[in-house]
Amino acid sequence: MAYTKQIWTDNVTPVDKVHMDHIEDGIVTLDTGMASYAGKPTYGTTLPASPIDGQEAILVDSTTNPSFVWRFRYNAGSTSAYKWEFIGGAPIAPPLGGSMASGATTWTNLVGGPTIVVPRSGEYLAGAGMKVSWPNGTLNDVSMRINGTTSGSLNVQTVTGQNLYDGRMIVLEEPRGGAAGETLTIQVQAGSNAGTNYNAAWLTLFPKRVS
Repeated sequence: MAYTKQIWTDNVTPVDKVHMDHIEDGIVTLDTGMASYAGKPTYGTTLPASPIDGQEAILVDSTTNPSFVWRFRYNAGSTSAYKWEFIGGAPIAPPLGGSMASGATTWTNLVGGPTIVVPRSGEYLAGAGMKVSWPNGTLNDVSMRINGTTSGSLNVQTVTGQNLYDGRMIVLEEPRGGAAGETLTIQVQAGSNAGTNYNAAWLTLFPKRVS
């Protein structure tokens, strides 16, 4: 039950059950809303629906075996639609993965590559990288990007050369808008050389602020 402040008048307002129950309701509301100030931020797979300014909460994907633990502070005065501001935690970082040989000239998802489902709409720092190689003496033009099912790619890295190439490609995106439930993948695009090899890809996601 929402708490509504009442006016008390000395020697007039009765000290009875109704008024005492009302005070108890206020204490419960305060204890719930101000838990973070007492060093007890909420902990769960969602953030509080009706936060107050300065409230803190910890967002996880599982309360029994989380793969990420993010702590946020609510900024009611922010002009952004994303008022939960990130203040601590590690990025989502699935295991290394992906391996394929391809000369596809259109954007193609890395086979077996890592993926991330964006847990909440907001602004993020996304990063990705992989090992790429092709035979000596072959002209090639290889590009990599982070792609999302709703927001698409913001940045592309391209490596061009005619000699043997065996190295790493890295791409970073900040700020990257992400929609809740959006799946991020790594995509590649190459010249006509079918001998291009991609493997050992990594993908990470760090929040900046969320809704």
